[in-house]
Amino acid sequence: MDPLQRTGAVALIEDGFDSVEAVEGPDGMEADLLDRIVVVYPGGAFLQVFVIAPALELPRRLCGLSWVNCSHDPSC
Repeated sequence: MDPLQRTGAVALIEDGFDSVEAVEGPDGMEADLLDRIVVVYPGGAFLQVFVIAPALELPRRLCGLSWVNCSHDPSC
């Protein structure tokens, strides 16, 4: 993608995220969207999405996984 296409791609992705406050899963549990990082480069895009998703906390702890950034979770 050339620079103009990358700028347009970022704008489209950002606009899409701006319209979302939360996502509801099939079990009715909500994940609140906190923030996102969108980086577009000639070969593609990098998206990092930060959410509060209480339904994912128990599976994460049971599997011994840790979040890359859990600064929003005081129990981390």
